[in-house]
Amino acid sequence: MKEEKDWTSQTVSENQNTVTLTDLRPDTEYHIKCAAVGKLNYITESDVTSVITK
Repeated sequence: MKEEKDWTSQTVSENQNTVTLTDLRPDTEYHIKCAAVGKLNYITESDVTSVITK
């Protein structure tokens, strides 16, 4: 799995509940996680999930 420094971030607005990942290569494994930052800068992260593009 990639090192923390190799992650790419995509910022979304607070009322957005979907994200579209673009520029992905076919037959490539990606590791995805979601993080949320609260009003007091408290961060919570999801587990990492792995997907392979078609």
